[in-house]
Amino acid sequence: MGEALIDVIHQPTGEVEERVGGSIFNVARGLARLDLDTTLASWWGPDDRGKLLQAAAEAAGLQIIPETDRAAQTSIARAEVDPTGHATYEFRLSWDLPDIPDADGYTHWHIGSFSALIPDGAAKIRELLDRRGPKVTVSYDPNVRPSLVHDLDQTRTQIEDLVKRVDIIKTSDEDLDFLYPGVHRGEVAKQWLGGYWELRTGGPQLFVLTRGGQGAELYTPWLPAPLHVEPHAAGPMADTVGAGDSFMAGLLAGLADNHAIGLGRVALNSLDQEELGYILDLANRTAGITVTHLGSYSPRRAELEN
Repeated sequence: MGEALIDVIHQPTGEVEERVGGSIFNVARGLARLDLDTTLASWWGPDDRGKLLQAAAEAAGLQIIPETDRAAQTSIARAEVDPTGHATYEFRLSWDLPDIPDADGYTHWHIGSFSALIPDGAAKIRELLDRRGPKVTVSYDPNVRPSLVHDLDQTRTQIEDLVKRVDIIKTSDEDLDFLYPGVHRGEVAKQWLGGYWELRTGGPQLFVLTRGGQGAELYTPWLPAPLHVEPHAAGPMADTVGAGDSFMAGLLAGLADNHAIGLGRVALNSLDQEELGYILDLANRTAGITVTHLGSYSPRRAELEN
């Protein structure tokens, strides 16, 4: 549940193109292309850009929550791609969350990015988290957008509040450098995981960190050291647009392969090192394929098996 928008991508060559995107949309489409039944609750307009999102969602096989298309206008993200393929973003946003009938009927919820922080939709997400059923698992990717942050302390507090309410965290070294400048990533992992494990009353069981060219790491309260994978090079890099979202989709697909979502915290707690290694590797390979394409590309399951 979260944003879907149009990426207006400015390439170093001067070429400008529009593609469907948005962190939550990318994750949802990625999951559908990895053969998982997925429903999207989002917010776009009845304008031409909204129709593009609607068509892309349907083409990917996504179910769409009714009234997702009631925004006054469809949000856009202006992406500037530098010669190395790295993208930075500026946004024009419209965000709310439609009503989700029988939200507990879904086994897993994914939230993240600005849609988990900006009213009015953010308040509705928190209400849903507060009354979710015991078997629903929740993942969260802060996917911080510095251009949207006006008060760092307030944003950090909002994110930490959400961390306490979810089961799976995926973040990036860029997020942590922005939120906690000068603090080692291991200390943040310990902070976000710490305490809740002993109490068994809530909080994340998995903390996954993407580190760009240095690969990715997975922390849990029950492993003595994080698992690490090197970047997966599926071919020459085109750009990084959507890479983190693709990683997130691969991570959730790996968890689903191991029957670790939609069964509450018990299934997550029972994952062993071999299973966690498989999950991290699948996420890494999914993102490794995405970066070989221009824009936010979502691999299919067959591409991961080649």
